[in-house]
Amino acid sequence: MIHISCPSSSWKGRKGYLLPQQCRWLVFLVALREFLYPTLELKLILARRLDADTAAAKHGVLSPAYREAAAKIILSVPDAQRLDVKDGDAVQVTSKTGEVVVLVHIDDKTPGGLAIMSPGPYANALLPASLPHQGISITLKSTDSAVTLVEKLP
Repeated sequence: MIHISCPSSSWKGRKGYLLPQQCRWLVFLVALREFLYPTLELKLILARRLDADTAAAKHGVLSPAYREAAAKIILSVPDAQRLDVKDGDAVQVTSKTGEVVVLVHIDDKTPGGLAIMSPGPYANALLPASLPHQGISITLKSTDSAVTLVEKLP
């Protein structure tokens, strides 16, 4: 949903305000961005996954095998459809405290409105200092960026 306040004609020419024709372009550009790169707001919950734990134990947390296993976010089928992503697509996950790029895994058993990540450096980059019991609010956006390297995480 787009929420942009456009000035009235009485604001015309005042410093720092958009003129009506500029405002129309701004609304168009925001709508185009949301069409090309839809966003989705979900609750993030953490759950241990065997593939990430095994990769960390066998190869270490800086290995490509661990990054492949840990840099995943699990989405429900309807949420993946709303975001227009497929299994293996990259998404930018943003919370109030951080941002990472991870790969999508679609699971038909995952409830809608929730996203699941395994505990580890990728999830830690999104977590506040004290964990809320109701999950962490996150925003997902499809991206062409590569998965965030573990070395670059805070």
